[in-house]
Amino acid sequence: MAPKTANGEMIPVSKVRYIAKGTLLALIISLVVCLLLAVVLFLTPLSEGAVPYVVYITGIFSIIIGSAYAAKRIQAKGWLNGGLTGLSYLVILLVLTRVFGLELDVNLHLLTKLLLAFVFGSIGGILGLNL
Repeated sequence: MAPKTANGEMIPVSKVRYIAKGTLLALIISLVVCLLLAVVLFLTPLSEGAVPYVVYITGIFSIIIGSAYAAKRIQAKGWLNGGLTGLSYLVILLVLTRVFGLELDVNLHLLTKLLLAFVFGSIGGILGLNL
């Protein structure tokens, strides 16, 4: 059964599918960049101090690309579909955090991450729809 909006209308499955594909694209981009970063850190004397910054920038870049992909395919409400793609990306990362046994604190930092995921997703959605 297809998901429903707040007023009970059915959301076309294709929209959900494109948001899922955009989220998967963002996750794959993040994984590839993190693997490349690991190789670079292993093979060079590069300091590990830069890792958190590269991971954050990679996450932002991944969300924007995945959201742009989703919005381009859906062709409507780029800010909303992009924002949902960004939120989906972060929620999956949070679930993986728990699956691998890491602690997850629900605090202002987490809420800020959720907001930023939606904002950067919306930016990607707007760009994907208008470019």
